[in-house]
This record gives sequence, structure tokens and C-alpha cells, in this order.
Amino acid sequence: MDFVEYIRQNDKFAIANGIDAVEITDQYAIAKAPIRPDCLNADGVAQGGFIFTLADLCFTYLSNHLHPRTVTQTATATYVAPATGHTLWAKAVELSASRHNNVVSVTVTNDEGATIAIFQFNGFIAPLKA
Repeated sequence: MDFVEYIRQNDKFAIANGIDAVEITDQYAIAKAPIRPDCLNADGVAQGGFIFTLADLCFTYLSNHLHPRTVTQTATATYVAPATGHTLWAKAVELSASRHNNVVSVTVTNDEGATIAIFQFNGFIAPLKA
């Protein structure tokens, strides 16, 4: 089992919230999450932490497909619209990579394709053990 499949089968938070990878290629990763009633904030839209988790997992799927074990080092989030609808979609694209770091842009959209949030993740690529 590769590491991405290990994450998909063992990340209890992602499993409990219905977050999963849809497609992972060498160019991008796509993940989705259903907007359930327990994901809503007091205003009735998906909570920002839920949106962040979807984006972070999409980053994880792509980064760990492309590199040895990679973890989030820093992240920035720009929330641009309320998260409404039935499903949120995240698409991760790697912008750059070096020996121990990568930069990945993740865009989260709703069912209609409207942009909900844009994230930039900086990952730490762990060195391979001898």
C-alpha cells in the first residue's frame, strides 16, 4: 500500500467527515467533502476549519503522491465566498518544489464551480532514511 492510500484508509477525521480523494495525478489532486449539517457554523454555511481541512488533505494527497513523506509547514487561507451547496471540491496544484520544500496552491469550489477559498501550502519534504 502506498502512503496516499494509507492516509485515505487511516485518517479518522477525514473518514468521519466524508472527505476523500477523487483523482490524483502527477499534475493535480482533487478531493471532495459533503457539506453536512454538522459542518455548518452559526450562519448556516460550512465552517472555515472544515474548508481548511479539505484543502489540507488535498495538499497532502498531491504532495505525498509526488514526494516522500511531506507535511504542512505553513499555510495561508483566503476565504472569498460563503460555502454553500451540497459538496465542496478542492484542487491542488504544485507550484514549485526543491529538495526539502514544496509550494502548492489549493482552490476550493462549491457544486456550481464558484470559488469559496484559495490556499497556499508550504510543505516540508522529509529526507528518505537510509
